Amino acid sequence: MFKSDSASVLCSDMKRFLLSLFLVFCAFSTWGQDVIMFRNGSEVTVKVIEITGRTVIYQELSGTGTKTEVSQSEVFSITYANGEKETFKVVADNPSDYPYPKTTRTYKIGDVFDSDFVQGIVIHTTDGGRHGLILAMNNILVLNGLEINNTSWCYINDYGATDEEGLLMNANDKNDGWENYRRIASIISASSLKWSNFGAFNACRALGDGWYLPAFDEMNCVFNLCGYSNPPTDKRAFKKALDEINAVLKSLGADRLYTPYCTSTEADAHNVFFWEPHNQEEWTKGMKSQSVNLRPVHKF
Repeated sequence: MFKSDSASVLCSDMKRFLLSLFLVFCAFSTWGQDVIMFRNGSEVTVKVIEITGRTVIYQELSGTGTKTEVSQSEVFSITYANGEKETFKVVADNPSDYPYPKTTRTYKIGDVFDSDFVQGIVIHTTDGGRHGLILAMNNILVLNGLEINNTSWCYINDYGATDEEGLLMNANDKNDGWENYRRIASIISASSLKWSNFGAFNACRALGDGWYLPAFDEMNCVFNLCGYSNPPTDKRAFKKALDEINAVLKSLGADRLYTPYCTSTEADAHNVFFWEPHNQEEWTKGMKSQSVNLRPVHKF
């Protein structure tokens, strides 16, 4: 009887020991599991080591536990192991904060840019070809009214952003779509709005860091492909120019241009400017909640 009781006690003690060991293991396995959400939509589960004025330093939980340092401009939020969440405002306050791809040569208009995982057609150059603007190889299209992706400039409820009061974002830069992107990003970081409310912006940024919805004048840079100093101002001349541009794009293995395209340039509380430049005297306006074709751009 004594032996049986001893075995029972021993078995009970062993169970308690194994349970305690399991709980300790669980505690260690969940320790430091912070979740970083990047502005491109990707997430990583890591241990955040340090947050400086401009960067976030974190350590991987698997493998060699490598430490990585990234710019805060790449981070949307961090959800810490204790459940607390920290959202980061856009810190790209000067041109040097743009995620320029690494380049080792100069480019001219019409070149295929393919460096640092960024590929596109050069449609504008500065600094003797060391910098400029790249047009994405492919369209994001709305075909026959069927949405391939949500491409509306802004859609918040059943009435979109076109209810009685409208919704003004002050994203009205005509020359630099990145400035409009930063404006939307700052609004998202300071409100309950999400990137999914801004389908056109979100579809462009999904291509990777630095891709954005072009401003109206940036779309006009496509005319540089055929040597036009100014966009055509009548439908016949526009069609001729568009045919020439599409021939160049086809020869380079890129999608042809369709119109209209949505730009990042806000017109007013209800409308955004569409790129359909038959008449440069009056820009085409369209509802913010309307899905339209997109052609992202990237700086270099």
